[in-house]
Amino acid sequence: MGFHCGELKAQKRAGVRLPDDFANKMYKNFVPKTALGFLQQQPIVFLASIDSSGRVWASIIHGEPGFVDLEDERKLVIAGYTPPEDPLLKNVYDNGHIGALFMDFSNRRRLRVNGKATFDHDKLVICSEQVYGNCPKYITTRSFQSNMNNEKPVVTTFLTNQLNVDQMQWIETSDAFFIASTNNEKELDASHRGGNPGFVKVLNENSLFFPDYFGNNMFNTLGNIEVNAHVGLIFIDFKTRKTMQMTGRAKVLWEEGASIDFPGAERMVFLEIDNVIESNNVLSYTAELLELSPFNPK
Repeated sequence: MGFHCGELKAQKRAGVRLPDDFANKMYKNFVPKTALGFLQQQPIVFLASIDSSGRVWASIIHGEPGFVDLEDERKLVIAGYTPPEDPLLKNVYDNGHIGALFMDFSNRRRLRVNGKATFDHDKLVICSEQVYGNCPKYITTRSFQSNMNNEKPVVTTFLTNQLNVDQMQWIETSDAFFIASTNNEKELDASHRGGNPGFVKVLNENSLFFPDYFGNNMFNTLGNIEVNAHVGLIFIDFKTRKTMQMTGRAKVLWEEGASIDFPGAERMVFLEIDNVIESNNVLSYTAELLELSPFNPK
């Protein structure tokens, strides 16, 4: 379970040289039993999937804490809710690759689980192939309040091929989003990106860019982009319970000076947007912002 060629290329371009055994020490193919309590406390799971056209999507599944369980050390069962209109459902049936991110918004702890997935009736079953933790940087802490009842929410969905004015404003006032990426083997990864509100800049109705801050030096997302430009993003409005998913093609701007207007940025990532899905009344939770990350560049 070493780094793939894209990750190695990104590390080299960034001037990073990790020990030869770093990946083998970091990655496991199983979920430790000690992580079960952490998994069962989470109200949301962030997921990466790929459709039959090669487009990558970021999605969420949510529910009352406890909707995630471990059948054994390599099999996770997720019994939460995702709208039937979400690309995730068809993508798993068509492809089977999955990337999952579990994140505790109260203490900034996170765990990534990548592998293969199937649906067993209304449950998503993930067979883990790559499991590892991440540092707590750039995560905004939030307090969640449940709006769950016995009825599934009535979700309204709008599909377009560009951003509207309200969506542009939403993006530029966000302090976080989640990004899905893949390599040439269709192995998927779901990751978090955070910063102070305004850290994502919209260029026009079909493009945006955002800074890449100092991280774990593994370059999972950027390494994927080096070999496969397709990515998916999801923005969440925790007050109104809306989500905005977009799929498109990304490029890492490695050139010196590309990030000069973004304090703390080591490089920039440009996204050309192909499709946008806005969904209303999705979340079963609202969330109150508690604290922006002290690691966020000012």
